[in-house]
Amino acid sequence: MHISERLGTMTDIELKNLSSNAERLGHSGSSAQQEQAKSLLPLVSAEILARKGAKLAEAKTVAKPATRSRKKAVVTADADADE
Repeated sequence: MHISERLGTMTDIELKNLSSNAERLGHSGSSAQQEQAKSLLPLVSAEILARKGAKLAEAKTVAKPATRSRKKAVVTADADADE
C-alpha cells in the first residue's frame, strides 16, 4: 500500500509530520526521495486543506446556546421586583 492511500486514515498530527518530512526530503534527500516527496506533497496539502475546510464548516453549523439579551433580563428582573 502506497502512503498516499493512507492519508485519509492519518491523524492531523501525522499529516503535519509527513508534510514536514516530505518538504525536508524534497530539498535534501536522494533523487528518489526528492521525486517521491514531490509527488506526495500536493496530496498531503490537499488532505490538510480539506480537513480544515470541514472543520470550519462544522464550526459554522454548531448551534450556539440561546441567551437572553441584556435588556430582556433587566425588564424581567424589574417585573419580578414589582411583585
